[in-house]
Parts: sequence; C-alpha cells; structure tokens
Amino acid sequence: MYQFVSKLLDENNPTENENFFALVCEIDNISEIHDSKMWGKANPLQVTFPEGMDFLRGKLKLALDIPDEMTTFLTKNMNMWVQAKKNGYLPLDKWKLCEELFTLEDMRGLPCIIGVDLSAKIDLTSLSFLFYKDDFLYVYNHSFFPEDTLEMKKKTDKVPYELWVRQGYITMTPGSVVDYQFLEAYIENMAKEYELQVKEVCADPWNATQFMQNLESKGYLTVEIRQGIQTLGGPTKDFRDRVYAGKIKHHGNPVLTWSIGNGLLKKDHNENIMLDKAKSTERIDPIASVINAHVRTVVLEHGGEDLNDHILKDDFSF
Repeated sequence: MYQFVSKLLDENNPTENENFFALVCEIDNISEIHDSKMWGKANPLQVTFPEGMDFLRGKLKLALDIPDEMTTFLTKNMNMWVQAKKNGYLPLDKWKLCEELFTLEDMRGLPCIIGVDLSAKIDLTSLSFLFYKDDFLYVYNHSFFPEDTLEMKKKTDKVPYELWVRQGYITMTPGSVVDYQFLEAYIENMAKEYELQVKEVCADPWNATQFMQNLESKGYLTVEIRQGIQTLGGPTKDFRDRVYAGKIKHHGNPVLTWSIGNGLLKKDHNENIMLDKAKSTERIDPIASVINAHVRTVVLEHGGEDLNDHILKDDFSF
C-alpha cells in the first residue's frame, strides 16, 4: 500500500486513481531530523503544542547519544522506512532511487549476462538478466517456485507469493520441487522473443551440472561462479557502489527488493564482503543471482571480451 500511494503522490509517476485519497506523513530524508521545522511532516499534530515538541527533542537527543536508538526514532517518530538489520547489504531507500519502469522489450537485441541461483529445489529459484546500456547496468529478475510447497512457504516466509505470481514476478512450477527445465525454457524463450545476445549464463556449480550441460548443448556459454569471497567480494561491493552512484536501473521487482532487504554480509580480514547465506535466514536467491551475473559484467563493459579463464584462477579480482 505504501508503494502504491507513494506512486500516486509522485508527480513524476504516471500512476493515477481519482477515487483514492492518500496522506503520507514522513520526513523526506534523514538530514531533516536536525531541523525542527521539518518535524511537522511526520507529526502534523504533535508540533502544534510545546509539550509535543519537547517530546520529539528528547527522543532525538536520546537517538544521538545512543546510536542503537536511532532506528527507533526514525521509524516511530519520523515515520521513515529503515533497513534495521546489522550487517545489511544495501539500504532499500538507495535501491528505490534506482527504479525505472522498463521491460525486456526495451532491451531488445542487446547483449546480456544471465545469472542463476538454483538454491534448493523446494525453495525459491531465481535468474537475472544484466544489460549494459547508456553507461547504466540494467537488472531484470524473475523467480520460480514449486506450487505444492506454496502454502507451507507462505506461512514460514510471511510474504505475498501469490500476489507476486499474479503480478508476473514469479512462475509457479508443478509439483513439490522446481523443475530446472522451466528455467531453461524461460531463458530460451526470452532470448528468442527479444532477440537477446546471451553472452554467458553464470551459476554456482553446486547442484547445477545437468542444468549447465543442457544449456551448453543448446549453444549457450556457461560459466561456473565459485561461491567464495575471493570471487564474489569485488562484484558484491561494486554492485552496491553502483547503486549508491545511481548507475543501476531495475524494474521494481518486489521479490528482488525483498531479497535485498534480507541480505546480510560477512567480511574477511581485508574488509572484502559477500552475501552470507548462512546468516541470511530469509531468502536471498534473487539478489544472489544478480551478483553471480555481475561477476561477469566485465564481458558487457569490455565489448564482449572473453575473460572466462580469469574466473577459474585463484587470483581473480573484479
């Protein structure tokens, strides 16, 4: 609902509904907490009497003195959406700024790298198309889910899988496990329909041997992406840096956004980072598929230069 009304109130967004009234009370950015004149955006009544202002000043002082209290102040007193997880990968407000409405039709004929995260067959499985266009990296994501486990996963994951299926972000596969042939068919169909130049299909080699062999037999170049910090560290950091710099474009896929919010990081002694699947108790498969593809973004940015040998070397760096 928040996303919907935000679009209604955004004069630059084409979403309209003349029968829907929306009022969102929130500050626009974190810097406004230091300007009491801005507090009325989130507290239209409380700022009208002295006791209300004194209360907000007290809460702000507590948040500034005790950093762990800042998230509570921002969410409860300033009505800001905050990614509160320690060691979280990427602030969702930064990710939101990179959203742009586009479809694969807008990418027709372009070269792309496809990243796949097969995960366990009973869970969410995801793939991502990465395109390099006009100095931006475009991300298009799609996921798959076994229909027989939907009811159970709705209860444990507490997210609207059925809504995401209706919206076209997830494809349900028959049975209790994801049939990887659906992923193969999806890649083939999208490549054919939109005349995509699929340079490489990248995946964690664990549990992916048959999948990758099938694609190879159909003429695709597949690349094994080692799931270690030496291979993933550079691309994980680089992708986040590009989001901060506004050089990423994504199509607002809520499944991908949800997975980014779930992502936790681990670091080595050199401050290299990667997504920590062991500590990320909620699903991160969509963003993992993006990072798998981003390891090989160099192919797009260097005009199709094949750097495949580098990916298998221990001294590989992005």
